[in-house]
Amino acid sequence: MTRDFDLVICAIERDIPTLEIGLPYMRKYLCPARIVIIAPRSCHSALASLGDKTGAARESILMDEDSLAAGLNTDYVASLLAARGANPKRSGWYFQQFLKLCYSLNPLTGEYYLVWDADTIPLRPMKFFGETGKVIFETSGEYNASYFFTMQRLIGKGKMYDHSFISEHMMMESATVCELLKLICAPGMVSPRDVAQRIIAAIDDGALSVSGFSEFETYGTFAASAYPDRYEQRSLRSLRHGAMLFGRQPSAKNLFALSRRYWWASFEAWPVSTCRAKMKRCAGGLIGSIWTAAAVWSDGAGYRAFLDRNEDGNGTVTP
Repeated sequence: MTRDFDLVICAIERDIPTLEIGLPYMRKYLCPARIVIIAPRSCHSALASLGDKTGAARESILMDEDSLAAGLNTDYVASLLAARGANPKRSGWYFQQFLKLCYSLNPLTGEYYLVWDADTIPLRPMKFFGETGKVIFETSGEYNASYFFTMQRLIGKGKMYDHSFISEHMMMESATVCELLKLICAPGMVSPRDVAQRIIAAIDDGALSVSGFSEFETYGTFAASAYPDRYEQRSLRSLRHGAMLFGRQPSAKNLFALSRRYWWASFEAWPVSTCRAKMKRCAGGLIGSIWTAAAVWSDGAGYRAFLDRNEDGNGTVTP
C-alpha cells in the first residue's frame, strides 16, 4: 500500500555537498509527495541552487529553521542548556530533534512525513508502509541508557522493546506525534518552546552535554506501545561510515558498489585531525576504491542498469 508523505530533511551547511549527490536518489527511491528542507536562512541560497541543479526544485520547499516553530530557535535551546550548566554548543544537536517533532504542528503538514538524515543516500527503492497499510519502523541494535531515562521522566515509558528505533530515517504520523507532544507538555498547552523546555528539563545532568534524548527512540516507543496494530518492524542492512570509504560526495560507481549490499548509506562528517584518523581515512579510501572497481568490473550490466534507473536527464547522476 502507498500513501502520500512529505520528505523532511534538516540540513546545515556541511550537509550541502552530500545533498547534492543524494537528492536525485531520494526523489527516485523514496517517492515523496514533496521535499521539505529545513535549514538556516544562511543556507537557503545554496540549497535553492542545489534544487535547480538536481531537478528537485519543482517539488521542494525551503523552510527557515528559526521560523518553523514559533519561538523555537538555536539561541533558545542554547539558553536552556546554559541554565542547566551544560554545554550550549550542543544546542544544534537537540534543536534539530525538536524541529522534527514540531513539524507535526505546522497546519500544512500532511498525515505522514518521513524524516530522513541529510547525509544519508538511499540505494534501492524503499517502502514505508506494509501491505495492509501499517507504518514500517526501521529497527537497530543501538542502546543508550540516557534515552530511556529521559523517556521515563517525559512520558512514563522506559525501554519496552528488545530493539532500538534509532535509524537514519523514520516515518512519522502527524497526529501521533501531536499526541506525544501533548503528553510531554501535559497539563499545559503544546508550544514548541514548551516542548524544548520539558525535554531539556527531563535529561539527567550527566547526559545533557552529550546525548540525553532521542526523538526516534521516544516517538517509536510511544507510537508502537500506544497503537501496536498500526506498526510493523524491519531491519534492513545499511552502512553508517560511508565517508570513510568514499568521502562525502560518492560517485555513481561508489553508490552502485554499496547498493549491492546495502539499502542506504550515510556519509557523516568525521574529524580527521589525528594521525590515526588520517591513516584510517587513507586505508578506507583504498578499500573503497578496490571495492568499487571490483563491483563495476564483475557486474558491468548491473552498473549500466543502475545508471539508467537513476539518470534524471540533467546529467545529475554520472559515472
